[in-house]
Amino acid sequence: MAWTNTDPNTTPTPGFTDVNAASPGTQLAEDVADLFCHIVWGTAAAATGSAPNQAIEITGTARDFNGSTLATDTVVVKVMVTGSANSLTPQGTVTLTAAAVPKGTTMDGSGTGTLLIETSTSGEFTVKVNQSGASAATYYLHVMEGLGSQVHVRAGVAPQAITFA
Repeated sequence: MAWTNTDPNTTPTPGFTDVNAASPGTQLAEDVADLFCHIVWGTAAAATGSAPNQAIEITGTARDFNGSTLATDTVVVKVMVTGSANSLTPQGTVTLTAAAVPKGTTMDGSGTGTLLIETSTSGEFTVKVNQSGASAATYYLHVMEGLGSQVHVRAGVAPQAITFA
């Protein structure tokens, strides 16, 4: 059942549009779409360091359903690094930290296999994947919604592969 504002002296709750608007279905769809985002990964930087201790940095961007960047710092992302595209167990020999020139705010988990990070006001965040004790290997970055996010984070089609040569 839809709520109808029949009192001309009141206004609907901020952030939501009155269902009596000219196009209530369109506005409702837009309001719901604004609650969700997905992460688009950039191109991974070249590895720094030398085997077996190397690092690769990569930037993630929060995008809405239309593919536009969510230029807001209200998205909290949980990033987990694993040894398999099908595993959700953090990889023991790989850790995540903020990048050398960080975008976003690291909230928890720096130096572990699971990092909680808030996007910057430009909707971006960077992570540094640190490998130790291994040589050539591919790892996978999985994303999910972090605690405190004001937007629901949806994972992409597949986790992001990070390859150390």
